[in-house]
Amino acid sequence: MRTIEFEDLKWRLSAHGELPEGAPSSAGASLPAEVPGAVHDALLHAGIITDPFRGRSEEASAWVADTDWSYETTVELGAPSNGTTWRLEFDGLQTIAEVRVNGETVGRTENMFRRYAFDVTDLLRGGRNTIHVVFRSTVAEMNARAAADGIDYPFDWAHPYNRVRTMASSVGWDWGPTLVSAGLWRTGRLRALTPSAFDVTAVHTRVSDDLRRGTVVIDVAQADAAVTQDVVISMGEHEWVRPITGTHTRIDVHVDDPELWWPRALGAATRHTLTVRSVSDPSAPPTVRKVGFRRVDVDTAADEYGRAFTVRINGRPIFVRGANWIPDDVFAARLTRERYAQRIQQAADANIHLLRVWGGGVYEGDDFYDLCDETGMLVWQDFMFACAAYPETEQLSTEISAEAADVAMRISGHPSVVVWNGSNETELGWHGWGWQERLQGAPWGEDYYRRILPEALHRHDPDAVYIPSSPTSMTPGVAPNVPEEGTAHLWNPWNRLDYAHYRDSVPRFTAEFGWQAPANWSTLADAIGDDEVRADAPALIAHQKQPTGMHNLRERMRMRFPDIERIEQTPHLWHFATQLNQAEAIRTAVEHFRSWWPRAAGSIVWQLNDTWPALSWSVLDYGGGRKLGWFALRRAYADRLVTIQPREAGLSMTVVNDTDEDWTGAALLRRIALAGPVTASGELPFAVAARSVQTLRIPHHLSLPSSERREILVADIEGHTGDTAMRATHTFAMDEFVHLPAPQWSASVTARREDAHHVTTVAVTARTVLTGLSILADKVDRSAVVDSALVTLLPGETHVFSVTSSVPLDPEALTSTPVVMTRNEFHR
Repeated sequence: MRTIEFEDLKWRLSAHGELPEGAPSSAGASLPAEVPGAVHDALLHAGIITDPFRGRSEEASAWVADTDWSYETTVELGAPSNGTTWRLEFDGLQTIAEVRVNGETVGRTENMFRRYAFDVTDLLRGGRNTIHVVFRSTVAEMNARAAADGIDYPFDWAHPYNRVRTMASSVGWDWGPTLVSAGLWRTGRLRALTPSAFDVTAVHTRVSDDLRRGTVVIDVAQADAAVTQDVVISMGEHEWVRPITGTHTRIDVHVDDPELWWPRALGAATRHTLTVRSVSDPSAPPTVRKVGFRRVDVDTAADEYGRAFTVRINGRPIFVRGANWIPDDVFAARLTRERYAQRIQQAADANIHLLRVWGGGVYEGDDFYDLCDETGMLVWQDFMFACAAYPETEQLSTEISAEAADVAMRISGHPSVVVWNGSNETELGWHGWGWQERLQGAPWGEDYYRRILPEALHRHDPDAVYIPSSPTSMTPGVAPNVPEEGTAHLWNPWNRLDYAHYRDSVPRFTAEFGWQAPANWSTLADAIGDDEVRADAPALIAHQKQPTGMHNLRERMRMRFPDIERIEQTPHLWHFATQLNQAEAIRTAVEHFRSWWPRAAGSIVWQLNDTWPALSWSVLDYGGGRKLGWFALRRAYADRLVTIQPREAGLSMTVVNDTDEDWTGAALLRRIALAGPVTASGELPFAVAARSVQTLRIPHHLSLPSSERREILVADIEGHTGDTAMRATHTFAMDEFVHLPAPQWSASVTARREDAHHVTTVAVTARTVLTGLSILADKVDRSAVVDSALVTLLPGETHVFSVTSSVPLDPEALTSTPVVMTRNEFHR
């Protein structure tokens, strides 16, 4: 059985037909192209377009999306052999394409999310063969369909993405550019299949209620329906022989007392190697898969607060510590296993144990899910529907049915994938965004979310957890986005209010909430230049895609910082203030949610990552830089945490223990004058059971200040000096009015070499109360990564920062302002 992979072939790219207005004449040339790849990358490498991520270059390449494109390659084959079937397989085509072999059309595609396969046996010949893929402009097709249907189907951003099955956010979003590309965005191959050839098309596992019996379900497809043959299935010390016949066979094999797969928060992510091989053709390579046994359900039982939404893994309820995942590049073909691995590890390092693959992007590559399986990272998987009403035409319904089946076969067997969601904010749009009035009875996609998607999913994985949309309510007739049940998306604090308003309600499960901040300084400087990293710079504003984003950044800071005008006129102050505000917003929200466990059972912050260098809600910027929000999230998602929470009866201290061991200890609470002395102190003992929280009332002599603006409250878990999750602080007044002293501190620097890296330690000793103490080391060198941030120090205390870089760092630069920054800078 011969396989020719597309990446091993030489591909050429050229414009197909006339070039649109605005295209340079050089765009008509034939260019080398990578597969997998995107048209934009080939044009960029050839120098025909400038990098659309740089400066204000995005609009200059808009013509690319209006152009039809052609990919072509040749394959040399020997003389055809009898009984061999040749199949041309595509793992991903973006998006409207016609596939030709030796000049003959073999198929047409219109779905970026599906795999396609075509029998080309009768078209191939000995010698040179041509494979030709012509891509029609996706933008032109979207707009043509919208004009033809005559119905005002709501959508946002530049083009009607709801008419075509493509990456919605490529048409623009409030964090990403409008860069609709084309190309073979995933690989493919030409395969020669013998009559006995078969494919394992899907593998998933089931676990009994008592966790004592595991079942592996294997779907096998044969090239020749007339063949009956045996296959050998092995897993560890187990081996089974089973027959396969016809075009499709489903095989069940059973294992008693399987070793279970657990998410990283609960145990080991144990996987088992499953091998399927042919008996009749021992020379055929075996199919090898990694499988995990786990059982998932969501508790939605009615209770005194409404209706729960608690994820349970192998019967154990968990508080979900999550983050929303968007495509890590607007050109999804750029994503590699190494890049996935880096982002997933960065998520794990922030104590995240669930990533929600959001519905306006793409179903991620196999490497993403394999790495999540391997590391114990849970996945909430959206189907690709977001923020729009979708026509229920026969053409679109057929595509969506095929897409759902294909995605379920490819992804549902991964133990990491624990929740499936039909759509993002479509129910919310129907109930709250005026869609009913606009559509006047036209179908809006509900049949997809209520019937087509779950039916396709459950055919392949009967036990899969599925909800039709997020936000959603679990009781029929209850509108979405209420705190009493289902999932909630909380956007009023960022869009209209202040982050203190996250505490206004206790949602059962918060699937979206977030706060904006710019990318790290070095990431923005690389994209737009140092001089443009300022609040009024046109290039910076071009990388802010929320229409009200700059206004929101300003107004949300106004309640937290004095003298906004001075801050905006000082680029380094503005950049630090916006990142600090995001960090405090995230910390406030997550600590509030976690303090209400088990009533509140999860939070998924918007968002983990970026699709380009942006001002956005991400905690990791496009370059992988860890924004201050990442450090806040790491603290707020720590296994063990102390937090001070305002309650109706007064201030309380909540101790969170998300481990399997009981935790007993005491907290030292001190009310401290910002001028330095301790004005009151006391000890508060606690005893919190495993996987529980305990909330304790703080005595009045500590919780009632002498001066709201001149005192803070500090709680330290005794015996944990230096652990930021073990220190909680509370200001009695709004941040804008707190009288922080001018920052006074000293620093000592040491450096050493570790393998290929340079490690610099910076010990900062406070002479005054310091809050938000951070070292923005990427301003010294873009390779520099610091291990901690957002530190609160009392006078006389020292914190040691460790900075890793690829080059030696200048100690003076590393310990100067604006590299060393504190919140105190804003209160001079």
